[in-house]
Amino acid sequence: MREARGKKGLSEARREHKFRELEQKARAAYLDMTSSPARSLATDRQLEASEKSRDAMIEGYELGVVTIADLLKAEEKLSESRGIQRQARYRYIRAYSTLY
Repeated sequence: MREARGKKGLSEARREHKFRELEQKARAAYLDMTSSPARSLATDRQLEASEKSRDAMIEGYELGVVTIADLLKAEEKLSESRGIQRQARYRYIRAYSTLY
């Protein structure tokens, strides 16, 4: 009888742990999903700024005002911005699928 009560208590504790874990994941996914539009907008603006900066660097390089190193740094920053934007979109999709 004591063994059965102990097993019952252990299984209830495991169930409670799983429930809390699931609840925590759902809350995190919901918060990610609700903050994603603002995050996406910010990354879109960052990408636009990086593209404009790169375009300005290209024009400056053609005029001889900017060095190739500066142009390559602008290209690198643009590439980073695209990666950040992709990560933000992926995070939204992952949060949405977790909630679904």
